Amino acid sequence: MASGNIYGICYDSDHSETNKYLFYVAYKTGTPSVEGNYTPVTLSLNVRRNPDYAYAASAYNIKKVVNVGLVVDGKEVYGTAVAKIDTRNAQIWNFTEQIVNVAHDADGTKTVKISAMFSNVGVSSLEKARLSDSITLETIPRASEITSAADVTLGNKCNIKWKPAAASFRYTLKFTLGDWSYTTGAIHPNQTSAYTYTGYPIPLTVAKYLKNAKTGTMKVTLTTYSDNNATDQVGSADSETFTVTVPDNSSTQPSVSMNLSPVSSLGDAFAGLYIQGKTKVKATLSATGKYDAQIKAYRMKVGTATYDSDDDYTSDYLSDPGTVTVYGYAEDSREITGSTSKEITVISYSKPKIQAASGESDVVAVRCDSGGNPTDSGTYLKIKAKRSYSPVKSGSVQKNFCKIQYRYKLESASSYSAWTTILAGDSLSSDEIKTGALLGGVLAAGSTYLVQVRAIDDVGEYGYTTITVPTDKVYMHRDKVKRALAIGKYIEDQYCVDIAEDITLKTRGPIQAEGGGNIDILVLGTKLTATADAPISLNNCKTPGNYYSPNAENSQHISDCPNTEGGFGMTVRQMQTTGYIRQELFYGRTTWIRHWNGTEWSGWWRYLTTTVPETAATDYVVETGNSGGWTYKKWKGGTYELFGTFEVKPSESTLNGSLYRTNNMTIDVPFTISSAYVSGSAVGYYWITNGGKSGTDAITLRLMSDKTFSTTTAIEVRLLVVGTYA
Repeated sequence: MASGNIYGICYDSDHSETNKYLFYVAYKTGTPSVEGNYTPVTLSLNVRRNPDYAYAASAYNIKKVVNVGLVVDGKEVYGTAVAKIDTRNAQIWNFTEQIVNVAHDADGTKTVKISAMFSNVGVSSLEKARLSDSITLETIPRASEITSAADVTLGNKCNIKWKPAAASFRYTLKFTLGDWSYTTGAIHPNQTSAYTYTGYPIPLTVAKYLKNAKTGTMKVTLTTYSDNNATDQVGSADSETFTVTVPDNSSTQPSVSMNLSPVSSLGDAFAGLYIQGKTKVKATLSATGKYDAQIKAYRMKVGTATYDSDDDYTSDYLSDPGTVTVYGYAEDSREITGSTSKEITVISYSKPKIQAASGESDVVAVRCDSGGNPTDSGTYLKIKAKRSYSPVKSGSVQKNFCKIQYRYKLESASSYSAWTTILAGDSLSSDEIKTGALLGGVLAAGSTYLVQVRAIDDVGEYGYTTITVPTDKVYMHRDKVKRALAIGKYIEDQYCVDIAEDITLKTRGPIQAEGGGNIDILVLGTKLTATADAPISLNNCKTPGNYYSPNAENSQHISDCPNTEGGFGMTVRQMQTTGYIRQELFYGRTTWIRHWNGTEWSGWWRYLTTTVPETAATDYVVETGNSGGWTYKKWKGGTYELFGTFEVKPSESTLNGSLYRTNNMTIDVPFTISSAYVSGSAVGYYWITNGGKSGTDAITLRLMSDKTFSTTTAIEVRLLVVGTYA
């Protein structure tokens, strides 16, 4: 508490010390009210005459009447008061005390102005006097304000800062978010310096009020109290907001369950197995969100590929053998993801191959006698081959078995015989077969046959090769009826010179051509004569041989021809079967190629050669042969050509727009390749697309059709592959 006086002086008109009056205000402060934010101030007004002078007797009992007034902060405390002053004595006259409750400012501070006025009533010679002064009251502690509220991840403690106004004050904090709230008990920092409260962890259960978001805004309210029981509130409460975040951890991530099952078109023997390249994995997913979150999406991951509901949570065909980890995911309405995983075992698998038996360089199909002894004149068939396949074991139990089969036909025939098994799948003592005499002596000595030998497994895949079995070898065969001549073999065609082996033709002079004249090289070609009145079409040129058009005038009347600029040459080849024809048309440095598949012609493919520098070596064929069903040529410059007829069996039929497509199917090639351009045709209402190289020892192709594909029926394709070899 504080007390003091505020003084003022008043004179009569002569300003003598004799007529000097002293008046003053005495003040005294009481105990401040923290709750009311005011301080009681006791005030009194006092007047005394100068006691240092004596007064004449005549002045005794002179009474003076004065007016006094007192104002605090512009508010009148009391007004006019009348007092009689005995001038005989220098005494003090006190007026009635007043107690004034002085309100403090909002921050608890206050400077108050006190003023008073003194005047003599009825005595004009007494001047009016005024006094005024200010006193500063003791600051009253007020309610605290939050200085910071840190963001919090649910499950962690809050971090709220404020500066207490008084060490005796108590506080409460109320946290609210949506319909959730929590109020702390009384907090007593017992200090007036900055204080941080971390006593309350924001619970994870608040996440229930954030069902569709990972973050939310929480409000904290600070209330100040002056008593120990935190019931007498000081001032107004203060509020602040901060961000709370739902953590992404095992406590909040959805609980995910996943069941896996294999998907394939394989037979019952392979049920429940995951087989490389033949089986897909399908996930059945379920999940439960934490703290009322809803599940909004699932997905599955195998390797680097992710599959969602559009894929029915089903993978592509599993390409890698061994242990494969499958992951299942569920995302909730807060965009928090939970996961689970399971391992599956993918059994290694590759397509079966037919290979050379031990001691042989390739698969053997030759004539033999009835005792199985190879002979050029034999009418029986002997086969030597070896199978290579994947047994596909479940534990120690073998599930996949492989047979070796063969079929044959006359080279000129349009179809093969049925497949005949010569090594059963359950014959496991050896993978090789070296047969005795087959076919019961039906091979005519004067006919050429094609024999196909294949290894086919229970999965339904196979690999095969085609071998030509020539006629019996003779030095020369002449047939007057057919008007033909054969060297090293029997005659099979009319009007033909047929030579069994590659030969070198030596002449001692020019060769006489039909029509007269000498030529320096052998020209075997048929002239294509066409006029406006008698046009011709190349679609009708299906007989193997060489053809030519002498000039542009002639070429203009030849339809279905890619060139009408000048004369051209054309070679027609029979590929594998009589139903598969290849036309090669040459003009200048350009070559066109197309194929007949027995039903229709393909489009023309155009190849343009580049100019060969004079210093460059001439390119030439360095190797030809038959292997794995292919007839091939290798050129010294590094290019190759492959021709062959194969059977492929799609494992899937997928609708792509208005058309159906198969899976990519591979066919092994007989040597290492660096590039491949695949063309050709397929028997039936199918065409080849997406052909190319697969690794270094196979080509790949895909079929398209406007009808769905059967996954149990093989389709015959007739292929031309060109590219570079390693």
